[in-house]
Amino acid sequence: MNYLAHIYLSGSDRELQLGNFLGDFVKGKAYEKYPEPLKTGILLHREIDSFTDSHPIFCETVDILRPTFSRYSGIMTDLYYDYCLATDFEKYSPNKSLDNVARNFYITTIINYRNLPDTVKSFIFHFISTNRLKKYSTMEGLEDSLRIMSEKKSSAINPELSIEFLKDNETIIRDKFNAFMPEVINFADSYITANMPVG
Repeated sequence: MNYLAHIYLSGSDRELQLGNFLGDFVKGKAYEKYPEPLKTGILLHREIDSFTDSHPIFCETVDILRPTFSRYSGIMTDLYYDYCLATDFEKYSPNKSLDNVARNFYITTIINYRNLPDTVKSFIFHFISTNRLKKYSTMEGLEDSLRIMSEKKSSAINPELSIEFLKDNETIIRDKFNAFMPEVINFADSYITANMPVG
């Protein structure tokens, strides 16, 4: 799962959302230095990734992408799933719009700026100013995010090819996403209930 899905799967606690967002940037036991509930969010991120990477539906989606994207098929599945969530956000979040969730998350990152890893500090203001979470709700926005990834992380990511593939395969990708999403929601909710203090 990518940024938007991890934030969404954290429920309504804003600092838990931030911790989940930070999961990719905090390695090993470094999570122990973070305050609660950022720490719980980081661990939730790891649990969601483990659940996702071994789930048959997610793996089937990766297999569909593999002939085109090779070792990047998992990353592309994450991004396509964020697109599916963003474009159908009201289905999964009937009480909070994507605009509202994104705005609250950006505010939370600024309030907690001192707790962000240096790697996150280096890009978070660009992330906010370009409204990256909202970008996932259109193909044009997704292509823009892919272009940033190709420039900053790996030139092997081809934004144009990625969007063409999505146009040709959106129905089956969305069907896989809609089948997978209720299961990962239940998993994340159970983890939060078991690991977050009440009140």
